[in-house]
Amino acid sequence: MVRDFKHEAGSLSISGTGAMSVLLESFSINQIVTREFGGNVIQIHLKAECSGSRVEVSSFGIHSFFSIHRSGGYLPELTDLALDILPADWKVGAINCTGLGGIGEEIEKSINQAMKDPGQLAMLVRDWMKPYFDQWIKNQWLSVSNFNEGWENLSISSPGENGFYLRGEIPLQSEEDIVLNNVLPADPALTFPRFYLSREGWSAIAEDRLRSLLPKFYDLRQNNSFRKLMQSKFAQFFVWPHLRKFHSSTPFVLRTDTSSLDLAMSESQGQWKAELKGNGALTTLVGGSPIDYIVFEMKLNCPLRMEVEGGSLVIRNGKATVSLDWKFGYLYQLLYSPDKKVPVQIMAGALADLIGEKTMRLELPHFRIADTEYVLGNLRMEDQLLTMDWL
Repeated sequence: MVRDFKHEAGSLSISGTGAMSVLLESFSINQIVTREFGGNVIQIHLKAECSGSRVEVSSFGIHSFFSIHRSGGYLPELTDLALDILPADWKVGAINCTGLGGIGEEIEKSINQAMKDPGQLAMLVRDWMKPYFDQWIKNQWLSVSNFNEGWENLSISSPGENGFYLRGEIPLQSEEDIVLNNVLPADPALTFPRFYLSREGWSAIAEDRLRSLLPKFYDLRQNNSFRKLMQSKFAQFFVWPHLRKFHSSTPFVLRTDTSSLDLAMSESQGQWKAELKGNGALTTLVGGSPIDYIVFEMKLNCPLRMEVEGGSLVIRNGKATVSLDWKFGYLYQLLYSPDKKVPVQIMAGALADLIGEKTMRLELPHFRIADTEYVLGNLRMEDQLLTMDWL
């Protein structure tokens, strides 16, 4: 069936063309009919059994109208159904009745004649088709309102001149609560269903993904440069003299405070740049007790590219650069007055390596109407909003 949809205030109309085959069940006649014969009016009791028949319609047009009520999220209800059927496209098998007697042939002829005229049976055909249309629109509507996955707080606005909004929220897992501004165009005049994401929302996604790449705890001995340095007192003398006070097996744990992270995003001609700031420390053991050896403020810069592939939002980050503003931990400085020569670029390099060049994928919601599945595509930035259309 080919369908056209039109939304109006408080209503929904559907037009289409197609073909159908309907099996009429056998039926009984048990009624009094009045007939005139030779100037006399007589009443005849008709009691008969009539065979079933099949109605074949090779081509027809449908115009259906639905009112939209606030029931299950403005669920449409069929209010009218008009059929356009040409007599030549309406084929009905003969109906035979037994037990009519008397004027049975006349009655049978009248029934068969009426069955050949679809106009005379419009109400009957409407009653036949209404349950199918009720179920069809219910299935379509539930397909739209019950998205396959990923939605929360789904709502449908009251229908207006431009139709209605179907809105929902996509939950993002984050270590802290993020409040997003509700920014939508006043009159979108949409051609396709559209997904809106504010700059704040995009920043929240990027921060959440970058945050996940920074470990809360990382043993610096896993870094090749630092591990080799810990194994060579000779190299320590020239590179990091104060390490000579520690045994080669002493742990040095690089710790980042993910709750302190602050992200700033900038965009130029579709290319994004993330600047992530936060605090951290390099912790070691002295006398079996942990102590902050170095504390630092970190600034991490990373190019980002965002694309839509197969209905998923794909975030790719380029090579990161990290700079550290550091000092010795307060207690460590107080106890040991350490040498100031510390190659913090080793720590900065380790942090940059942990970010690396990675691809992060965020699955986006999709939905299905009838046999068509819609996924998001054509990502673009418009008026502080990232927009994508379901295609």
